[in-house]
Amino acid sequence: HSIGKIYIMTRIETDFPEILDENPEMLGEMLENWHSGVGSSILQAWGFSEEVTTAVNEYAETERTHYGDPDLADVVLVAYLLSHVNDSDVNLSEISAIERLNLTPKTSVIVLEEAEEKLQSMMQALG
Repeated sequence: HSIGKIYIMTRIETDFPEILDENPEMLGEMLENWHSGVGSSILQAWGFSEEVTTAVNEYAETERTHYGDPDLADVVLVAYLLSHVNDSDVNLSEISAIERLNLTPKTSVIVLEEAEEKLQSMMQALG
């Protein structure tokens, strides 16, 4: 979901190198505010489905409104939130995507623990 950051950094380095040296705060704000929209546009231009481009564009929208069955954007949002669970003040019980995925904050932690166990097992197998 961060492909937009690569594009922005490349353009800044090529066309606006002074931003890198003179205004790193501005660069951080640009990356944070623009990367999902830029990434979504890139994927759309490459012919990716609307489901994928929406997931990239809305990966961090905790107040996302979506009715019906869970979609890819719900999965990516929940994965993003769980990957930042220790450094975020987001209340997982208030995220509708978690409910659509039939998770609770407690089951989400269990999923993370199981994934960690599987990841460790795969890393050991690979040496």
